[in-house]
Amino acid sequence: MVVLQFLAFYIFLYVLGRGFLILLELLSRTGLKLTELKIFNLNISIFYTLIGLFFLGNFAFLINFFSGINNMIYYFLILLVCICNLYRFKLPNFTIEGVVNNLITPSILSISTLSAGLHDDASLYHLHYQNWIRSEKIVIGLMNFHKRFGYSSIYDHISSFFWLENNFILLHFINLSFMVFFFGFIFTNIITNKNNNLYFASVFVLIYGVIDNFGFNGGRNGFLYIEGIGKQDVAYSVVFLISNLLIISAISQKKYDKKEFLFVTLLVLFSIQLRMNGLLTLILLFYYFIKIKDRGFKILLPSFVLGFLWVFKNLLISGCLFFPIEETCFSALSWYTKGTAFKDKIIISDFHYGLTTENGITGWYNHWMSSPLNSGIAKNLVLSIIFILLIRLLFLKSNNQISIMEKLLVLGSLALNYYLWVDNSPAIRLGMGLFILTIALIGLNDFEYRFKLKLFSLLENKVSVTALLIVCTLFIPRLYKYSDFIQNPLYNHEVESIEGGTMPNPKGGYGVVPQSGEDCEINLKCTPYATEVDLYELGFLTYKVFK
Repeated sequence: MVVLQFLAFYIFLYVLGRGFLILLELLSRTGLKLTELKIFNLNISIFYTLIGLFFLGNFAFLINFFSGINNMIYYFLILLVCICNLYRFKLPNFTIEGVVNNLITPSILSISTLSAGLHDDASLYHLHYQNWIRSEKIVIGLMNFHKRFGYSSIYDHISSFFWLENNFILLHFINLSFMVFFFGFIFTNIITNKNNNLYFASVFVLIYGVIDNFGFNGGRNGFLYIEGIGKQDVAYSVVFLISNLLIISAISQKKYDKKEFLFVTLLVLFSIQLRMNGLLTLILLFYYFIKIKDRGFKILLPSFVLGFLWVFKNLLISGCLFFPIEETCFSALSWYTKGTAFKDKIIISDFHYGLTTENGITGWYNHWMSSPLNSGIAKNLVLSIIFILLIRLLFLKSNNQISIMEKLLVLGSLALNYYLWVDNSPAIRLGMGLFILTIALIGLNDFEYRFKLKLFSLLENKVSVTALLIVCTLFIPRLYKYSDFIQNPLYNHEVESIEGGTMPNPKGGYGVVPQSGEDCEINLKCTPYATEVDLYELGFLTYKVFK
């Protein structure tokens, strides 16, 4: 049952993404067929699912300026976007990559749905925030009611559409959809793009995924894994990886195309909306922009407008352009208290063993490595990098000479990402995209084999590559779940939120607090800690403010 459920969900996102492009065609009246475009030598259809998710998230956050999104009118509008597919109906081509990407991979990953449960942070604040999005138009100063709401992610806006009363299983499907896109991108580059500099980058990422199952503490080297329901770490990692990889690919080939730049600006925006860390990609994006001939600011307009509105939303909720960066906060606003963002940043950094809260680099290293999870994955990651580097040095030679300045740009950007990860929140789940990008960059070039071996021909054989991808994918869900599925293939798994007891706010502020712990689940009147903050209604269009 879970296989059919996820396939239906995935097809919906695919159809929605394609329908959105057709709608843009109709509105633009330029005659340009967006559904026939190629982006970085890839058919745009590879990105339909991601486009569907991007549309849903931005549609939700724009609506939320004026209304809660739990309204049948908005679901009807989404349906209309899907119906746009009828304007240019096309039966799918049953190519090997189409079958693998749209049938085999999602079917395998759907098995992870069995026994899937909510992530701790989902109970702590994600579901709570989603309920505010569903129930109320944007509430000014909402971060004062719950500090974690300052970390607002577009993933929550996407998730807000997929509540089934008190069943949150569809939120797991969102995460799986990002993973399906990731594997589809990698597989298509290997199968159809042998002359592209993304070919060996994708091969190395696939190898990295396979060896994720071996090593210290039973394996895991920083590759993607199935998270608890409600977290956006996999989603961010995938979008961060693909956006950076495409930009660096263009830079290394010195191919600067305006339509590809427009597409990648929206990808970078999406990564920033998923998690603020995506801001660092703007360094590479700016370099791409200045290299475009006859560039105009029109190609920046869509991402600029959406980005401006996203930052404005941040400002209304938290008093900061990017919470918890204190320098971007405005103490003149009545709903922001100076120093709030900095205090919360220190709390989060300390929780994740961030360098900024430790006694020097040695003290940080000893503390961070004291965690068996961190030490095991770090060792496996280093061994994986060494193994793939040896493959690169022993068997491949490069035909493309990248300038010193461009190498420094890419390596500097990578180093800066690593530094900020270590300094702020060096949790493994927050570094997945960075680790995979590191592996991909080892293979990002136009390579030739140093000598001929029969083994190399396997990489050019569709059957062997397909088998390798399936093996990699099969190990993503826990192995016991396949046994559970075989024993009960019609099992319909549900994931519910269980609210605990509450009591009046001891400090007299708005709402109630949990009797124990900090989890409020989906209770709109619950705050995780006692506070004096109260809710006021403004005279202007009945907007509300916490202060």
